[in-house]
Amino acid sequence: MAGCCSGSESKSQTDTISKLAKAALMIDDSLHVTESAAKKISSFIQSEGLDASELGLRVRVQGGGCSGFFYEMELDRPRESDRIFTAGESRVIVDAESLEYLAGSSIDYIESVQGSGFTISNPNVSHSCGCGNSFAV
Repeated sequence: MAGCCSGSESKSQTDTISKLAKAALMIDDSLHVTESAAKKISSFIQSEGLDASELGLRVRVQGGGCSGFFYEMELDRPRESDRIFTAGESRVIVDAESLEYLAGSSIDYIESVQGSGFTISNPNVSHSCGCGNSFAV
């Protein structure tokens, strides 16, 4: 008779472990930084005369705006609990809470006649406001 402590796993336990392992892998690869964004991050850090080995672009999801959330970005140093995503010599720093909202996202830097800046393509967004500055999940 196999009990909970017998060392054998049931099919449902194996399936659950497999799902958790896949989720952990998804988190590891949860943020894509384009080459254009990586170059711009490096450029910003260099233009400020700062050390790129110590800094990165921090991306946060904050509560507020018309739709409930908005992105905040700044050059910052990583903290112990942060996740760091590298692209070339650049780093994007994300806190654990924001990572929940950013999973699967792509960060890019675009330049056009209408303006330039970092853009986030986030598959978790259900809708955004008319001004484009806030979103809901």
